Amino acid sequence: MTMFLIRAPVFPVILGFHGTVFGLRHPEAFERLVKSLRTPDGGPKWSDLIDATWGGFHYYREGDVITPLCIKTRWNKRELVELVNGRTNRSGDQPDYTTRSLGNRSKDRVFSELLDLVDIE
Repeated sequence: MTMFLIRAPVFPVILGFHGTVFGLRHPEAFERLVKSLRTPDGGPKWSDLIDATWGGFHYYREGDVITPLCIKTRWNKRELVELVNGRTNRSGDQPDYTTRSLGNRSKDRVFSELLDLVDIE
């Protein structure tokens, strides 16, 4: 079972794991997913995790631990869109999420739409 240091993320979350990106709406879905993940040799020991409040976390697969970030505590819309658009696990016909008029969309709307693109449930 995943441990949380300091505080737990607010679900739903978006997990960027070594080029792949997953949308997870519930802690149970997260637990099911991480059981199947393997950290590639030579890759970073952590993965980015962004929660529903746009808080930044790191997920450490080896220890099965999630910890909040101290320096980069918040993600912005463009960074999250770039993470999702750059994923390697997209289906061939899926278009990029547009960054046009990004400033006019609320953070909640952007997070929800990106979550729908990468949702695994």
